Amino acid sequence: VSNFESHASVHKFTQTANGSWDVQIGGNDPGVLNDVLRVTGAPSTINGVVNVELTENGNVQFVPTIGETFLFLDARPGVTGTFTNSPVTVTPNGTIVEWSFVYTATQVFLRADSVTLRCPADFNQDGVVDFFDYLDFVDAFSAESMAADFNHDGVIDFFDYLDFVDAFSAGC
Repeated sequence: VSNFESHASVHKFTQTANGSWDVQIGGNDPGVLNDVLRVTGAPSTINGVVNVELTENGNVQFVPTIGETFLFLDARPGVTGTFTNSPVTVTPNGTIVEWSFVYTATQVFLRADSVTLRCPADFNQDGVVDFFDYLDFVDAFSAESMAADFNHDGVIDFFDYLDFVDAFSAGC
């Protein structure tokens, strides 16, 4: 998703204990780069779980910084209740983001509490940097798979190969 607009306005919102809410975040521009629900008429009651997906901003996978917050529920009439989970997001490249909620009387935010970047040279993500990572990268590069876009510029080229070799040589 690139520069999506994702906001909705409703009169009333209730999420029950068995409810699941999927939120997309591609940057910190509420309703433009991340999902926002605006509730205008009655207090919101929340419960259940929230799932967070990080999307692309342009051709680059968005990754938040630790402590960054994202508004996703704006309920001016008020908010009661809490969500029951602590969301964890794993991006396609293996980055892990652990989230918590920040509640005010009228808004709920997601806060990035932990951001763990995978070792870029561990191409097959098995926890070990070895020759199999090199072979897997070369296979993806030869097949012109977007997985070989190592520098995330949207183009598979020799610069991706050079960047991977540099990361592989450096290890983790």
